[in-house]
Amino acid sequence: MNKKSLVVLIGKPGVGKTTLARTAFPSWHFIDVKPFIEQYMINGRWPEKLTLEGYREMYDAIEQINSDLVLEIGTNHAEFNIVQLQRLKNNFNCLVVICLLDAKKNKQRYLDRMNRGEERAYDIAAFERRLELDFPLSHTPLLHRALLPYIKINMESDVSVLTQELIDQLSLV
Repeated sequence: MNKKSLVVLIGKPGVGKTTLARTAFPSWHFIDVKPFIEQYMINGRWPEKLTLEGYREMYDAIEQINSDLVLEIGTNHAEFNIVQLQRLKNNFNCLVVICLLDAKKNKQRYLDRMNRGEERAYDIAAFERRLELDFPLSHTPLLHRALLPYIKINMESDVSVLTQELIDQLSLV
């Protein structure tokens, strides 16, 4: 049985993960963590302990998928996510993609999306706390220990360039 491919896009809100996923792999199954955690939102905020349950539900759903998959997750719950991805290596050829963007540009993209109505207006202070997280350093040592292949990409690049980079890297996994 040939393993299917799993590309995991990890990054802060607003860096362009969804755009990249839909452009690079339009025919692949796509799962975004957001619908799994939205039910746990309270007054425009996602309490960390509650969102972990949404992540659990997402990984349960992934267990049922037998096709190439793009997974989009945020920067929280690093240890939990890496353990789950390590487990998925049994069924998928995994490539983790660390999606990076300058904090100022990240914030501007996010605000632009909110102003266009493409992003729900969440607590901006909570978003700014996300920008201050120590990412990717919160993830890279864990990825090394789990022996999960990963690349870092600068999300300022043109999406066609990023797409080609992902396709090239995926062929090496």
